[in-house]
Amino acid sequence: MKAYQVLLLIAVLITFLYVVLVVYVFSQTHAFSLRLRRRLQGLNLLLSRRRETILRSVAILESAQIAIPQDDRACFEKLEHIDFATPTEASIKETVALVKEGTSRLKALAEQQPQIQQDEAYSFHQDLLNDLERNYRSLVGLYNADVLGYNYWIRIPTVGWLTRLLGNKARASLN
Repeated sequence: MKAYQVLLLIAVLITFLYVVLVVYVFSQTHAFSLRLRRRLQGLNLLLSRRRETILRSVAILESAQIAIPQDDRACFEKLEHIDFATPTEASIKETVALVKEGTSRLKALAEQQPQIQQDEAYSFHQDLLNDLERNYRSLVGLYNADVLGYNYWIRIPTVGWLTRLLGNKARASLN
């Protein structure tokens, strides 16, 4: 073999290996992107269920003739108008803040009224709310792990510039 043929063979092998690396990185990036989308939908569903549980607990409080202060009522009305149609990271963060505020206000109201804590329907909804909270925390942990994987794959040396060029941006963890 002549010198230029050896150099050409080396260039072809390096190009082939680079293309294989690019294809592998894009497949991993796509897989993590799909996982993140599914996790966001799962978080959206859990937050929707938490909102419904909070609003049902508020209805139980109202049926028990417990006075709800105006600022708490305004918080619960904000919860009623949350849109769960298209989950995004920003909408999830806003929804989490509202749901956490609603949960803390609901628990504060219930602590002031010891008779409501004896109600079976209310205690059922509180247990459900605690269960949904645990599931939410585990799903957030899985989402954050997938964010780490996604961010790793879009920053692979020699390929990271190409992934960013195609619109893959680093994502932030939740909480």
